[in-house]
Amino acid sequence: MNNTTNNYTEQFNRAVYLALIVFSILNYAVNGFYNGLKYKGGDFLNYYLIGKLIEDGVDIHNDAIREQAAKGYEAQNPRMLVKKHHQPDYPIFWYAMFMPLNAFRWEIAFYLWTLANQFFLLAAIYLLFKYFKIRLISLEGAFSLTIFLNYWPLWSNMMEGQVNVFLLFLIIAGLSLFKKDIPWAAGLLLGLAAGIKIVPAFLVFFFLFKGHWKVVIWSAVGFALTVVISAVMASPDLVISYFTTQLPKYGGIPRPELFNQSINGFVSRLFTQSPSAYGLIDNQALSNGVTLVLNLMVLGLTLFFSRGKFALAGKRWNLGFALFITAMLLMSSWTMEHHFVFLYFVWLALSAEWSIEGKTGMQGLVLTALLLAFSAVNLPYQTPKFASGIFILLLSLKFYPVLGLWLITGIKLHRTGRE
Repeated sequence: MNNTTNNYTEQFNRAVYLALIVFSILNYAVNGFYNGLKYKGGDFLNYYLIGKLIEDGVDIHNDAIREQAAKGYEAQNPRMLVKKHHQPDYPIFWYAMFMPLNAFRWEIAFYLWTLANQFFLLAAIYLLFKYFKIRLISLEGAFSLTIFLNYWPLWSNMMEGQVNVFLLFLIIAGLSLFKKDIPWAAGLLLGLAAGIKIVPAFLVFFFLFKGHWKVVIWSAVGFALTVVISAVMASPDLVISYFTTQLPKYGGIPRPELFNQSINGFVSRLFTQSPSAYGLIDNQALSNGVTLVLNLMVLGLTLFFSRGKFALAGKRWNLGFALFITAMLLMSSWTMEHHFVFLYFVWLALSAEWSIEGKTGMQGLVLTALLLAFSAVNLPYQTPKFASGIFILLLSLKFYPVLGLWLITGIKLHRTGRE
């Protein structure tokens, strides 16, 4: 009788898990994939346009020359709903990678990139589940997939044609290779990620801090290869001007834009005045100083929580890497909601710990899920009453969940005994 009851219970649970998975896949197919195809993302069009300008020999880091050339190209392609600014925010390597897509009309190129993003998403989730030894048809597997596929930052990535899902794939693939004791390949992939977008280079610092020199050295090799390829496919002058002209623009200045959910964005909205937010005072020096102090505090505590020996790809290792991911999002000068797909690893690292701790673990699991869910809410940033006074704090509502996840991960790592 007990065996029969257990079989019925197991079958019922499997049916529930399958229902969650099917619902999530269908919901993502509509809100992520289909809506992304309809939206024809502005960020993708910016990549596409900058790539075209590089092919035409335009100095993309000269604002006046770039904008003049962009207007001419848009006049010839009036259906391109490109954003008003065309800042080449990424290293030249990313635009060089896009050059094969530039052979197609922009609509076709966007469809191809969106399809490629589906592959990277599927591969990233597969590698995450394999890394954490999660079965898809299980409570943890079904619940995690439900969170991942119903996550607004993921949908935002698809609508904008962003690169973050590809970066997530590269980072998790690198971790998987590191777990298999192939440090040179892990380093190359992390270096490639940093060559596409500078911010993931912060994660290499984790390997440096833990003394995994082979990964660090090969990351430098991978990054150097992206620089060489950029110089060959674009021009050495553009590569140099990226590091001397473009990259410095993102350090040491307030970034109060509404969608910036980093420490810089939070502080800048309080201590500067702009069209995005009318801060309590307008003092750029104070804003920069407070941002620097808070960033140093986050970095210092991150290193403090991460001290000690970690077993290779063990629970403390996973929590430490998760902590560095949250610190990266907090300390970056520019963190938008579509960057939050990197929190997938944080969720799995924390849930793996909470799931073995009984009642206390269940409370931690619920809190972690709520923070992740709150980071996914599509907020009404444009509401005028949010632009001044105490209501400015509401413009950072997605900053607080990331701060909470960083703090929870750090405390959890600190309390976890050495392996």
